[in-house]
Amino acid sequence: MTVAAINRPWPSTFAERRPLAVVLLLVTGAASGLVASATAPPISVTWLVLLVVLVVAAIRPDIAFLGLVALAFLLPFAIVPVRLGAQPPIFELGLAVTVASTLVRSRPFSQALPKLSLANPYLWVAGFLLVGLVSTVISLSRSWDLQQLQYASKLGLGVSAFYLVANWSRRRGFARKLMLVIVASGVIQAALATTMYFNSKWSDSVFTWVQAVGYPPASSANRYLPDGETIRAVGTAVDPNVLGVTLAIAVVIAASLALSLRGRRLVLWWIVILSIVPALAFSMSRGAWLGAAAGTFGLIWYRRPATAWAILFVFVAAVAIPTRIGPLEHLRSGLLARDPAAALRLEEMRHIPDIVGSSPAFGVGFLTEPIARYSLEISNALLWIAERVGLVGAAFYLAAVATILGASLRRFRARPKTVGLLAAFVAATVTGLVDHHIVSMPHLVATYWLLGGTLMGVYAAQRVSNRA
Repeated sequence: MTVAAINRPWPSTFAERRPLAVVLLLVTGAASGLVASATAPPISVTWLVLLVVLVVAAIRPDIAFLGLVALAFLLPFAIVPVRLGAQPPIFELGLAVTVASTLVRSRPFSQALPKLSLANPYLWVAGFLLVGLVSTVISLSRSWDLQQLQYASKLGLGVSAFYLVANWSRRRGFARKLMLVIVASGVIQAALATTMYFNSKWSDSVFTWVQAVGYPPASSANRYLPDGETIRAVGTAVDPNVLGVTLAIAVVIAASLALSLRGRRLVLWWIVILSIVPALAFSMSRGAWLGAAAGTFGLIWYRRPATAWAILFVFVAAVAIPTRIGPLEHLRSGLLARDPAAALRLEEMRHIPDIVGSSPAFGVGFLTEPIARYSLEISNALLWIAERVGLVGAAFYLAAVATILGASLRRFRARPKTVGLLAAFVAATVTGLVDHHIVSMPHLVATYWLLGGTLMGVYAAQRVSNRA
């Protein structure tokens, strides 16, 4: 799929699109009014969000994608409020329509293939998608499972976000808008998570409200550390580790946007950053903490290498000293494998042959209950992939990530204003060392690969006019 193809408007002008836009918006307004008058507020709001997403995706998929990013950060599990055989999350349905709309506009099969090169991330990502398809087909041939097919399709859609954003981010201004959407969504989610963390009654009210749109009941919303006493922030991300990785991405991008500012604007961005940090801390997600630290280290190293190394030395010293320092003890416990959750990570390393032993080439597929001879609750992203799509898929995944990082590290100084995207991609990748969610949760899969795709777009030589 070439850049010119995916950016070719269809129809070619807004005037040609106006009748379609007007009709769709009128239908959306009428449908929303009817639904709002006949349903409870949570469901009526969900209907409105769904209809707006679908309409915008059909007319302007690039703009719809920005809205979907916000939805992935704020209400990733809100489902379609009507059962038509299934009730997929609005994010996944919206992404499917966005991909379909983009394909219709681009006519990809009439275009030349990209240049073959081992350093080309586009080819490795395509290979990763292809291996996932092969793995799914092999697994389905053993035992038909509709849920596996649905799950594999969702993950594939998430990875395909790489190609969408790689082309849209070539347009001047799109990458910055994406960064601002991520930060704004992160601030809102952090505010929700922090408030819910300190106010259990308000937390119950929030989960009671969103339960109508597919969320779990308030009674099962709370999450604790293995001690059973220390509560963890979850926000509307449901899982504290999911909350952690999304906030790690948001805070790193926010920090990058503050790098070149001075005066009042810098103060404002410090307020933004500090509004995200508490919720990230209260998530008690060590993977997210490490990811945020890695991304922040990269940002500081970019401007002040000596300062970055000094901070790293202080951090290592703080972890090494025996004195107990509040939340730092939780991080130290993980790094030194002193608790069951940390010990599980080491257990995974020792049992790698068993984890991938059932089907080493193409894995066991995307069954919700893997049929491997030996299965742990895998936390490492690479091992999770190796079990499900085998060593071949894991190799393509590693190659895709490595080539994205390699290309970005060679070129990031040419686009200094978007260095935060590279830092955020590093943060998410580091988080994947101890949490598998960036490769197993569809909305996080899309978030992860959109970061990689944006990097490839902003560092591309060819630039096209702004349409976002």
